[in-house]
Amino acid sequence: MFVWSGPDDGPPTWQLPPPVGVRPRAWWSGEVLSHPQEVMENSVDFRHVAVLHGLDTRETAPPEVDGPLFTVHQRTTTRFPGPGAVALDQPVTPAGLGMMRLVAELPELGAALRVWVLPTPVGPWRTRVRFAVATGSTGGTAGTVDLTGGASGLVSGLVSGLVSGAADRLASWVALQASVRIIKQDRPVLAHKRYLTQPRLVPGERSIGLFRRWARQFYPDLDPETGPEAEPEAEPEAGPEAGPEAERSG
Repeated sequence: MFVWSGPDDGPPTWQLPPPVGVRPRAWWSGEVLSHPQEVMENSVDFRHVAVLHGLDTRETAPPEVDGPLFTVHQRTTTRFPGPGAVALDQPVTPAGLGMMRLVAELPELGAALRVWVLPTPVGPWRTRVRFAVATGSTGGTAGTVDLTGGASGLVSGLVSGLVSGAADRLASWVALQASVRIIKQDRPVLAHKRYLTQPRLVPGERSIGLFRRWARQFYPDLDPETGPEAEPEAEPEAGPEAGPEAERSG
């Protein structure tokens, strides 16, 4: 359930994206010493992913802006037992600053992955982050009850459904642990980093500036003198403090 909170107690000014048609099967929540916008900004900070999380994640296309939606196109290559290296195309869509959704198809595994990241401010620079995960088969036949096969078909379908449901819950739990590991690795960085309105960006970090410009719409009383500035320009050459090893300071 989502609850709207806006200025002057007015009605919602935009709508969430359509639901994906599945319910989460695993979930987790925990606090970080940060702001919801900072949690969301991690989705466009590709340089820190390899250094901090050990993942090969690359941007495959420029971000798409559609009002309150900001879609990032990225590909993560990871390894699974059996099929080995699998390239995971995963568009990530923040909807406002309170929900981010990842939708990914895994054709090599015959499965689909859905992840929701839900940051909620609970105090000054304190955010409770909730993760929810759903995985399932993309074959379309797992768990189907065959009513034409009589009692045997009914029993077979029910057993198949139970097995499929248990497998989906297990896969969701495994995917959730991976997401929780990432946010726990981010915790000390988020707790100690400083928010800079004009961070030094290096080539390949243009999406961070685009994200910040998009996020300004959610601050109706933003003071242009003190709030986030226009899109930062990338430095032609990265200084030593701007490299991924030092993590972003903005």
